[in-house]
Amino acid sequence: MSMSHIEVIHHPHSGNMTSAIIPIDISSEDHPTTSRNSMRRKFNNYNEAKPWAPFRKRADFEFARTAVTKAFDRETVETLIEGFRGRWASKTEITFHNFADYQKSLEAARNFGIRFQSGEVAHMFKGKLRVFKFEYRDPWQWLLDIVTDPMLSESIMWYPVEKYLHHNGRICRIYDELNTGSRWWNIQDSLPQEEGMPHCFLPLHLWLNKSNVAKTVKKHPIILRPGFLPSVIRNASGNGGGMLTGYMSIVGDPNETTETEDDSASSVELAEFKREIYHKIHNVIFRSIRRRSRSGEAVRCGDKITRILHPGFLIHAVDGEEAYCLCGTRGVRANYPCPRCLVYKSLLDKLSIPLIMRTQDNMQDIYNKALILKRSAAEKTLKDAGLHLVKNAFWRIHNSDPYLAYSYDMLHAFDSGEWGKHQWPLLRDHILDPSQKKHLASNMRLMPRWRSLRHFNAVTSIEFGDGNSYRDILKCIIPALTDILPHNSPVIHCFRLLAILRAIAGLRPISEEHIVYFEKSLPKYETLCTRLAMDYNKNYNYPKHHFLMHLPFDLRSKASTDNYTTRPGEGFQQEVQQAYEQTNFRDTERQMIKIDENQEAIARITMAVEHYDASKYVQSQEEDENDGEEAPPPVIEEAHWKLGSPLRRISARDWEISEAGNPAFRRFESKLTNFLTEILVEDDRPSQPLLLHPYQCIYLHYRSLENWQEIRDILRCNPNFYSNPRYDCVIINTQPISFARLYALFSCQGPSKIKHYIALIGKFRATKWKPKTVWDGCRVFEEKEYDFVLLKYLIRGCHMIPAFEKSGKMFYLNDLVDGDAFIRFFLGERLSQSDL
Repeated sequence: MSMSHIEVIHHPHSGNMTSAIIPIDISSEDHPTTSRNSMRRKFNNYNEAKPWAPFRKRADFEFARTAVTKAFDRETVETLIEGFRGRWASKTEITFHNFADYQKSLEAARNFGIRFQSGEVAHMFKGKLRVFKFEYRDPWQWLLDIVTDPMLSESIMWYPVEKYLHHNGRICRIYDELNTGSRWWNIQDSLPQEEGMPHCFLPLHLWLNKSNVAKTVKKHPIILRPGFLPSVIRNASGNGGGMLTGYMSIVGDPNETTETEDDSASSVELAEFKREIYHKIHNVIFRSIRRRSRSGEAVRCGDKITRILHPGFLIHAVDGEEAYCLCGTRGVRANYPCPRCLVYKSLLDKLSIPLIMRTQDNMQDIYNKALILKRSAAEKTLKDAGLHLVKNAFWRIHNSDPYLAYSYDMLHAFDSGEWGKHQWPLLRDHILDPSQKKHLASNMRLMPRWRSLRHFNAVTSIEFGDGNSYRDILKCIIPALTDILPHNSPVIHCFRLLAILRAIAGLRPISEEHIVYFEKSLPKYETLCTRLAMDYNKNYNYPKHHFLMHLPFDLRSKASTDNYTTRPGEGFQQEVQQAYEQTNFRDTERQMIKIDENQEAIARITMAVEHYDASKYVQSQEEDENDGEEAPPPVIEEAHWKLGSPLRRISARDWEISEAGNPAFRRFESKLTNFLTEILVEDDRPSQPLLLHPYQCIYLHYRSLENWQEIRDILRCNPNFYSNPRYDCVIINTQPISFARLYALFSCQGPSKIKHYIALIGKFRATKWKPKTVWDGCRVFEEKEYDFVLLKYLIRGCHMIPAFEKSGKMFYLNDLVDGDAFIRFFLGERLSQSDL
């Protein structure tokens, strides 16, 4: 058995009592689904004569797909059809006669998807009956589409599992997909177990958010995602991805938020009215889910197995304001402002206190008690629980506890919240004076570029509107601050620990060891924040600070944070805005849902056409290459690197002369000759003059220590990359590993015609010099000498940030650029020293 492997324990209801063993060194190319055999099975269901139906011809479908995806208006479509039918292309295969004919085909195509239907709710407010009409899709019909789809059947996770990493004698539980968390396992435990009739929980992922589509117009889309499909599928826009379920009615002033709510009678009355409408609409939309969540429904699934399916809401991926509405709780000014627990408002800054969690049972009890009390007593009861007198729609859906479903959101709670809304403004607006702000902006402007990081030219003078920018600032901010802030600055220690918390929370998979480390760091972070509160009069009594306490629970119960991030939903907002801009700005939602129906229909037909093409291709390839016999397995390329951006061949001497001002090329020819003499046998040494083939880019493939998947770094060594020199840095496979900067990449060839691939590097050595504040994990290097190394010894890239106070002579290793770097350079060493 492999020294390092993952053990997968299946839930007993699955009937699979044998643990699966997954070696973590298996290559992705070995996965059985990549074979032609599996491709043939996969595409069999779509080998139809006319997968572009109901369009008469494929050309009609291709035209409609272009018109829908490019958002052509009526005038454009009419002009194109007239041109194709006569003036431009008399031999066109398009059969549309006019716009009405085109619309008729689209109308027929819309029936391939889940159509919208009309709903209506009403509620008394201030003595008047208020009626709200809306359009929505039936979520159960959408679920049936997914679970009966043969193309998705192999990807569906029908049962929960537990995963354990076995590595170097240590066994640790890990969490990645939703089905590896404890919540799904516990729900499955509660379902009936019948011989020959499996009962399965279908977890749903709910996202909704109100945002601007124009300066004075907001829309409130509702998106459902199938939590029983892997995140790579459900977070995408294709088959098995999210579905626009409808638009929530916006009650009152759309610009008012829960932050303006208080405990005054008028505010409570309006807040309760908004939540009543909110939950009544959810009641209508999800009524088809409600009944089936209790008793289940037998469905013959895409793999031809009949199962009793029990849908329920495992994830509410929403921001804080939306959480108050979904949970029916009071806003940020309430005495008990957390939607998940009963922490008092003055204790939100404490990250190490015991918590009393909200549960569906105790919130229902409080609601029922308030119903029979007099108004003043009822208000006190509700106020003491931070609850509104609203019957929560999710109470009636089994296994859908809203207080458990609300999940920590890295985008709003962390990147745009704890860091972007609080700690970053504290630094920029209160800690730094104007000259220091300019200094920080200059340091960030000089920050070496890294492929996955945004570069900031004016970091202190721009208001960023997205959490991704704040996330990238946090990854680089510490080295940019050390020469600005005082000796042993608590600000640096605080922000560094915050960055560590962010890096741990973003890991996928995340292990029990990682979560324990996170939990142990929270009291330390609380202490540092208390110090900043005293020094800079910062108030940490706000919910997004407190929410950090709930993250470990979510990681264990719902696994990695990307399972409940709002980022995919936020990306959908752009589609909402595009749909709005295609309307005539009157009765917009009716037009927008028709646009969505068109897009879904086109997407479904596109998928069928692509599968049809793929099945034909696989069949023709097998016939061409093997006369109908089984295809041989593909050849796997073993090299972990690839060179790019080749230059003209040049002699070593000429290259040295052309780089006369570059110290890395001093005595280049003689040093290279000595290097080749050391590593090559005499008969294979290139003859003089040395002729080299330079390159300016290398693609390094390595296995990530975060998830054991193959990752690619693209590294440059270019004296003029977009008008600036760029020499990226690498890790070299020595014992222990070493670090270097790439100055040249080239190949040379000896008499045997074997090519040797070499890099000219600047070696980094650890230095005794320390910055004014030595943060946890601070590693400083000095670039001391130049040497050569064979490319086969390069592991991956690394991000070296200059110590700005040392004029580029010293460099900090950035361990926050990605999960592999964080584990490889920081967390792995600390966990190896732990007692876990």
